[in-house]
Amino acid sequence: MKDFDMAKELFKDTINPKLYFDSMSAQIAKDKIEEAIGEQTTALIFVIGESGVGKSFIINMMHNLIAQKQLTTLLTHPCFDKRDLLKILY
Repeated sequence: MKDFDMAKELFKDTINPKLYFDSMSAQIAKDKIEEAIGEQTTALIFVIGESGVGKSFIINMMHNLIAQKQLTTLLTHPCFDKRDLLKILY
């Protein structure tokens, strides 16, 4: 059981900011997200891209940054029923 616990730590899914490098495309994405957040008419922001490009990292980083200034909700899982969404929001 001890070996299993050690192996489990190796495969733990975590975000380590020290492993992230700020590329030009990441900066453009952050700028566009900040711009969209600043607009009064923006209700939803969708971030799409290939797997492993850093979508989740940028969204979490932006959420934490914006949450210090204004109310924000980060949905980490899709809502397939509008009642589920309403439960999260209210």
